[in-house]
This record gives sequence, structure tokens and C-alpha cells, in this order.
Amino acid sequence: MRLVPKLVLLFLCLAVLPIALVGFWAYWIGRDAVLRETKDHLQSINQLKAAEVRQWIKYGMASLEELAQRPLIIEYTKSLQERPAGDSAHQQAHRKLIERHLRPRLTYGTFEELFVLCPRQGIIIASTDPRQEGKFRDQRPYFLQGRLRTYVEGSYYSPTLERPTMVISTPVIDEKGRLTAVLAGRLNLEELSRILSLAGGMRSSQETYLVNSFNFFVTEPRFGKGFVLKKAVRTYGVRAGLSGENGVAFYPDYRGVPVIGAYLWLPELKGCIMTEVDQDEALEPVRHLTQITLAMALIVCLVALFLGLYFLRTISRPLNRLAHGAREIGKGNLDVRTNLKSPDEIGELSQALDRMAKDLQATTVSRDELRKERDFTDSVINSLPGVFYLFDEQGNFLRWNKNLERVSGYADQELSRMNPLDLFSGRDRELIAQRIAEVFAKGEQTAEAELVSRDGRRIPYFFTGLRLIMDGKPLLVGVGLDISERKRAEEEIRRLNEELEQRVRDRTAQLQAANQELEAFNYSVSHDLRAPLRAVEGLSRVLEEDYGTRLDEPGRDLLKRLRKEGRRMSELIEDLLKLSRVTRGEIHIEPVNLSAVIREIAQGLRETDPYREVEFLVPPAMIARGDLRLLKIALSHLLHNAWKFTSKHPRAVIEAGIKEIEGEAVFFVRDDGAGFDRKYADRLFGAFQRLHSETEFEGTGIGLATVRRIIHRHGGRIWAEGEVEKGATFYFTLSGD
Repeated sequence: MRLVPKLVLLFLCLAVLPIALVGFWAYWIGRDAVLRETKDHLQSINQLKAAEVRQWIKYGMASLEELAQRPLIIEYTKSLQERPAGDSAHQQAHRKLIERHLRPRLTYGTFEELFVLCPRQGIIIASTDPRQEGKFRDQRPYFLQGRLRTYVEGSYYSPTLERPTMVISTPVIDEKGRLTAVLAGRLNLEELSRILSLAGGMRSSQETYLVNSFNFFVTEPRFGKGFVLKKAVRTYGVRAGLSGENGVAFYPDYRGVPVIGAYLWLPELKGCIMTEVDQDEALEPVRHLTQITLAMALIVCLVALFLGLYFLRTISRPLNRLAHGAREIGKGNLDVRTNLKSPDEIGELSQALDRMAKDLQATTVSRDELRKERDFTDSVINSLPGVFYLFDEQGNFLRWNKNLERVSGYADQELSRMNPLDLFSGRDRELIAQRIAEVFAKGEQTAEAELVSRDGRRIPYFFTGLRLIMDGKPLLVGVGLDISERKRAEEEIRRLNEELEQRVRDRTAQLQAANQELEAFNYSVSHDLRAPLRAVEGLSRVLEEDYGTRLDEPGRDLLKRLRKEGRRMSELIEDLLKLSRVTRGEIHIEPVNLSAVIREIAQGLRETDPYREVEFLVPPAMIARGDLRLLKIALSHLLHNAWKFTSKHPRAVIEAGIKEIEGEAVFFVRDDGAGFDRKYADRLFGAFQRLHSETEFEGTGIGLATVRRIIHRHGGRIWAEGEVEKGATFYFTLSGD
């Protein structure tokens, strides 16, 4: 850089540096104050909203407990359970319970539904929403815990209501301390959203919302609609809040907008409150301060620039004359003179430059062409990326580059007295001697060897050699390239291969251990679980035969149900064992006539109920590659399902076939039976998953899970299509490998 720009920059630095330091200090202090105020504000909002939510829930619990303690509530719930549904006393108690006690409480706005559950069966016996009566809630936590104490079940999605809900429940205890019912209230989540949306001093981008432990919105965010329990939130603040932490952080929110967010964990709701504000809005005062500081710095820079240019003009002009004279002398114009008569250092420098031009003019400097050629050759050789060498047949070095001196560690004078073989040892020395001889004999050769430096380092190199004739004497010229990186890569590949082989061995050992544990589990199920079931079955049979006449009708009914459930448990254990067996053992792939297998299974089904009118449509020869035993099991489950779910139709058609979909052979089993709702199709193949009640169609829910495992073991896929009362079709593919 020229002197004048340097001096100008110096002036600017001296002027701007104090402003920059003060501006930075002001910016930092202001930013810290703004951030501290914002964090305190967001945390106070969280604390306030948490207190309001807790108070709201506490009020709901107190309201529900007050209702449960009313004598008339206790009396009506007893009547509803002691009197039959058609009895006038039952109907009167039901009407008074709802009209005089439950529905008036809804006007307070805390609850949107109040209902009473039977303490034994968990069935809703009275509700302000008549559509919910008669439904079982025996597995819900608010029923199980509400029998013991006042309980709040956090937000969850209700498939019945098709929307999110929260429930408070409390036991109804009579004067003798007996549990007569469970009183429950469904909280109004719109009221909860209203509580969270009201915040004092709210900024334009500030919002407060509640997220449950499954990362879903419980209340509507300010900048989103229809998000409640439908949109997952996975921001940093939500993850920190759901882990039980309370604090403030910077992160992108659910919209992807950078925000400052405060998070507060609420254990009683199993969720966290989030209060957030856009960083752009929060840091607006800091940006304003920055703009003022930059404007001041710009003004100071302009003033300093003007003053610097003014004072430097008196220095730059004589310096420019000196620079111009030096350039001209450098070009060979020795007649040029600066003739500056200044009494300062610049004048002295001008006089010295004029004397030098005069002395050079008096001396003639001749340039040696040979020296120029030598310098050029040295430059080319030294610019080579590797080591360069030239030596004669006796091993005397004639030329080399600086890289060889640097890599070997030997000085110029030392290399001139060395033989190329002195740079190698052991087998590499023998190899290089052999390849040098081959170069002088055949004309060219290559070799890989480790060059030994002066300090003992061994560096892998790839050497080339080419025979060259100069002045009638054979010479060897070549270069060597450092291949250390390649060697390290090869070593890394070898190490990774060994590590991969070790992982394969470890994984194999783990699989063997898992198979042994599975065998032990099968043994336990086969012997330890079946033995008690056989005892229950035998004892219940003896009880029925020897004491059946002594039992009343309800007792005999309970005994029949006991034996039925025992048989069902035995079937469930057997299905579990079958499900575990299909994942073990080797698969023997062979051509399988699926048509013959289907006809065999269909004949067995007809024999179980010969009076049913069921038509089986099976192609004559449907061949696939797979394990015959496993494919029989899979087809048996699919056909038994079709047979079972068409049992309520007077006439039925069950069809099996094959078709091509996008170039792939797809097998199918179709029926025109009960079918299923398409939105539950993903649940069909899970263990114990049932889309129909056991009273409609018997079964354990294991069959389709077994089918899916068999198809997956064959490297295939399985899926289902269907409509209610229009039948179902199960498609599957087989890889055949």
C-alpha cells in the first residue's frame, strides 16, 4: 500500500477508534439491559400464567368435590345403580341429578361436560351430554385414580369427541365411607386458552401457549389456527421445558422465526408454559442505538478524512517525484534526476538517489546469458512439487532441488558427497538399487520406498526414473512424490474393515444370545403359564359338574365366563408362541403352488361349517417362491379371517389371486364381509389390535401380526384396503430371494 493511503488510514483509525470503543460499550450495556428486561418480563408472564392456570384447576377441583359431597348427589348415584334403567325411580333420579345439580354447574364456564361413572364397571351412567351415556371409561386414568382421590388427567386427544380434552375426577363417598360413584368433569379448554392469551403489557409479537408432554399444542398459539393436539412443537424451548427445566433461551419458534422464549414446567398438567417474543421486536432499541453510533462514526470519519488529505498533500508531492525517479532508474533510464532542494530528510534522499543514478551511468553492467539460463533452470526444478534428482551411473548427485534438501535434512554440501542409496535402508535399499540398475538397462522404472531423513524419519515416496544421455554419458533423472496421505488412507481402510468385521462378530453373538433368551421364554410360556391355565380349566370343570346345581343362575353364568376366559387365555398364549416361532429358524425358499395351498385350507373351512354358502375363487396355478410352511401359516390366517368376517352374511365370496402393480407381482385375498374403516388400516397388523369387539367376532388379535412377520421375512410388503360392510382386500408381495 502507498504511503498516502497508509497515513489517511492512520488518521481515520485515531479518530474512529475512541468512537468505536465508546459505541461498542454503549451497545453492549444497552443490549444487556434490554435482554435482562425482556427475560424478566417473559419469566414473570410465565409465573403469572402458571399461577392462574393452577388457580383455575384448583377451582375446578373444589367445585367438583363440593358437588360430590352433596347428600342428594350420593342418593341419586345409589338409585341409578340399585334400580333398573326402566324403573321410574331410576329415571327420576337420573333427571334430577342432571337438571338440578350437574347442568347448572356448567353455567360457571369451568366445565363443558359433567358425568357420573359406575365405580365397578367404569360405564357412564349419567352425563350432561346424553351421547356419552353407556360408554365405558374403565381404562382411563381419571376413572382409575378418581376412585381413590381427586385427580386431574392432563390434556389428551379423545377419539370419541374428536378433539382435545382434560378431565378432573373425584370419588363420591356415602356416609358409611363406601364408594358409590366417580364424578368427573371435562374442562373447557377454550377457557384455558383465554387465560393464557390475556397478558399485561403484551408486545405485538408476544404469545403464551401450553404444550403437553407429547410435544403437542394444548392451547391455540397466537399465530396459528387448528394446532391444538394436531401440530407437534419441537423447538429448543419446548424440549428444555418438557425436560423439567425453567429458564429463558434464544431459538427459532414453531414458525421458524427467531424468538426469545421463557419456558416453565407444570408437573400437575404434564406440560410446559411457553411465552415468546420475536427477537427483532425485543432488540429494536439496540438496533436504534447501533444506528446512532454508526452515524456518529461516519461523521467523524469524514472530518478525519478531509483533514488527513489536506495535511498529506504537502508530503505526497515530493514523495511522488522520488518514486517516479526510482522507477525510471529501475527501467534503465539513468539520465533522470529528481532535483529536490528540500532541507529535510526528503531532500537528502533525493540527493542520494541522484548520486546513485550518476554512479550507475558511469558503470556498464554486462549480464551473463549462461547465468540467466542457470537461474531459470533452478527456478523450474525448485518449483516441482516433489523431490528432483539427477545422478550418473556411479551414483554421484549432479542436480537436485530444495525439496530434497528439506525432506532429507541434508545440506547442499552433504548431498554432493552422498550416493542415492544412502537415503534408504534395509529392503528398500536393495529395491532401489535393483530399480536403478533396471533404469540404466531398460530406460525407465518406478518404485515405492521409504526415504530415511537425517533425523531418522521414514517417509513413504513414489519414485520415478528415466535414463537420459548427456555428453555421451548415461544419467538418471526423476522425481519422487510423497504418498504419506495415501498410505494413511490405506491403513484407515484396513482398520475400518477390521472394525466392521469385529462388529459383525459382536452382532452375531448378540443375535445368538437373543435367540437363546427367546427359546427360554417359549419354554416358560409352554410350561409355566399353561400349567396354571390347565389347573383353572380342570377345577372349573369339576366345580360345574359337582356343584353346578347348587349355584344360582348368576353363579353358573360367572362359572361359564370363567371357563370361556380360561380357554381364551390358552388360545392367546398359543398364538403368541406361533408369532414368536415365525421369526426364528431358517427359511427354505422353493417354488410353492399357492393355489393348491388355498384350496386345501378352503376345504378345511368348509368342513367346519358345511351349511354356509361361501364361494371360493382361486386361479388354477398361482406359483410363488417362498417357505412352504410359513406361507401356509400366512394364508391360513388370511382365509380364516375372510371366513370369520363373512359369517354374518347369508352368502359370501372369498377370492384369491395375483396381479401386476407397477411391474411387481402382487398377491391378494379378498372377501365381501364386514370390512373395516379405512382410517384404522394402520392398526390392522399390530399385535392385539382389533377393530371389532369380541362379541361380534372372536379372536385374539395376533393373526395379522403373524402374517406381517412372515411376509417381512420373505422380504415383501403387506397392506389392506376395505370399507365397512363392503369387504376387505389384503395385498402382499414376495421377493423370492
